[in-house]
Amino acid sequence: MINRITEDLQPKKQKLNAEKKSLNQIAKRVILNQIDENHSSELILENKALIKAVSIKLTENKILFNEIETLEKEYRSLNQRLTGLKDMQYALLDLLRDLEDKKITVANKYIEIKSSKNKYHSIIEKQKLKKRLASRKKGVEFKLRSPLDSFSNTESGKKGINFEFKDITPVFSSNKGVISYVGRLANYGKVVMIDHGKDIRSVYLGQFNPKVKQGMKVKSGQILGYTDLGNSEKANLYFEVRKKDIAQKTIDWLDEKSLTKKI
Repeated sequence: MINRITEDLQPKKQKLNAEKKSLNQIAKRVILNQIDENHSSELILENKALIKAVSIKLTENKILFNEIETLEKEYRSLNQRLTGLKDMQYALLDLLRDLEDKKITVANKYIEIKSSKNKYHSIIEKQKLKKRLASRKKGVEFKLRSPLDSFSNTESGKKGINFEFKDITPVFSSNKGVISYVGRLANYGKVVMIDHGKDIRSVYLGQFNPKVKQGMKVKSGQILGYTDLGNSEKANLYFEVRKKDIAQKTIDWLDEKSLTKKI
């Protein structure tokens, strides 16, 4: 745009130069005419007036010409600044692209490290679980299956087992029995209890939505409900075995295959 404006000024400069040349020629002719002594006083006065008019016109011409040259300088200066800004803009765009590439590289590296960490964490958890399974007591009345087939981590202690999950997945009955209770326990989540007979009950507590009712008979592996993540990326389901209303070391009751193959 600035180049176009500068180009538009060129015809005006040319016109002023032509006008200046024409005025100088007029002034020259008038001066030469004054040399002739035979001119009347009336003609001399006219020549003086004409010279004065030409002089004024030349002054105006010069002022306009200088203004145009000043504008051209300013436009050239602006054009240089604009070119500099464009160069800076391109440099910034290159920098942003470099930063974006680095961001992608770092993000991919983070995902790789996290994936590797999860892999080793899973291996460590498997080893821990094998140790716990190897040290458990023998001679329980019957074995129970895991309430979840899909989970990301487990924690067990002297009583129940805490299953961590990251997906919506079915919650299964650990063995056949009768639903003795369905409800909610304060801030801990939903609760389902199954009476398996022989004073043995299993308890399911945490973030899940039960689909069974009190008094229902269930088979081993029957779906009791589905896990619920809510607004979280992961949640927990607590599983416990109770005998004569006393919490047992639940890992001793679990079938080894159903627990180890799903981690």
